[in-house]
Amino acid sequence: MVNVREAGCLDYPKFVLSALMLIFSTVCTFYAIVEKKTSFWDVMPGWAALLIFLAILFWLGVMEGLQVALVELKRVDPLTYRHSHPHAYKLGQKANKRDNVERFLMGRQMFVVFIVFFAAKLTTIHSESDDDFLFPIPDWFRSVFLETGILACVLLVIVAQLMPQIIAAKHPVEFLEFSIMKFGYTACIFLESTGITHITWVLSHCLAWLAGMHQERHQEDHYGQVLQRELSLSPSSKKLLRQETQDSAFGDQETPRSLARGILTRQATSDSEGSEQAGQRPTHCRLTLPE
Repeated sequence: MVNVREAGCLDYPKFVLSALMLIFSTVCTFYAIVEKKTSFWDVMPGWAALLIFLAILFWLGVMEGLQVALVELKRVDPLTYRHSHPHAYKLGQKANKRDNVERFLMGRQMFVVFIVFFAAKLTTIHSESDDDFLFPIPDWFRSVFLETGILACVLLVIVAQLMPQIIAAKHPVEFLEFSIMKFGYTACIFLESTGITHITWVLSHCLAWLAGMHQERHQEDHYGQVLQRELSLSPSSKKLLRQETQDSAFGDQETPRSLARGILTRQATSDSEGSEQAGQRPTHCRLTLPE
C-alpha cells in the first residue's frame, strides 16, 4: 500500500496519469449518460439515468468496503472500540455469529454482480459517427474505448471499488460506524435468505469433499499447539484449550489466556512492590491459571 505522505518520485507521475484517466473517463461517461448516447433505456431521461448511476456507485462502494472492513475488524481488539464505536462493535459481533460471514458474502456477491452488469448497460457508449460525441473520435477509439466500456470501468473501479476498500482496510472501525453499513449488511443477509444462492452450500461441500479439504481440523490443531507453547500447558490440560478455542474474537468476556497474562502481570507487580519495600529484587514470579 502506497502511503501518500511517503510517496516517492516514481509515484507522482503515476498519480498524475491516473488522475487524468479518471477525469477523462468521468467526463466522457457523464456526457454519454446525460445525452442518452448509451445502451440504457430510451424512455429514461438523461438526468435520471445519471442519478441512478451515482446511486449504484455509492451502493457498490458500500458493498466493497463492508467486506474488507469486516475482515480487517478481526485484527482489532474489540475492547478498544466497544464504547467509542458501538455501531461497529455490534455489527462485528453480529457478523461473526454462526455462518453469518458466509451468508453475507453470498448476498454481497449477488449485489456486486448485479450492479456491475447494470452499470455496463448504463454506461456502454454508442456513437454512430465521428462527430456526434463530445469531441471528434476515430473509429478505432470508438471501438476500443467507448463500445467496450473501458472508460466507465476505470471510473467504476477507482471510485466505487478500490477507494472504499483501501479506506476500509486502513480504518475498519470508523468505516463500520456509519449507519448505512448496518443497512448494507442486513440487505446482504436478506438477499441470501431468499434462497437464490442456496445451492452454493451444497456445491461448496461437494467440492471440498472431492478435494479432500479438512481445513478446520488443521486450524484447530495448529491453534492448540500455539496455545500450549505460549502458556506452557501439558497435553493433559485441555480445559483451558477448549475454553480458549470456543471464545469468539468479539466476545464480551476475557479469554483464559488474557486472564492468565493479567494475573501474571499483577503477581509480578505485587512481588516487585514487596521486594522494593524489603530492599530486595524479586527472583521469580508465579503464574496462576484460572479455574
